[in-house]
Amino acid sequence: IADKLVDELIISVSKDLEITEVIQKLYDLEFLEF
Repeated sequence: IADKLVDELIISVSKDLEITEVIQKLYDLEFLEF
């Protein structure tokens, strides 16, 4: 059970990091336009 929880935690963290990277890239692009 612990391994499954750890896997889910890693997956959710990975998704959060991916979303953060996307937001960061969009922010950088908007910043460059101005």
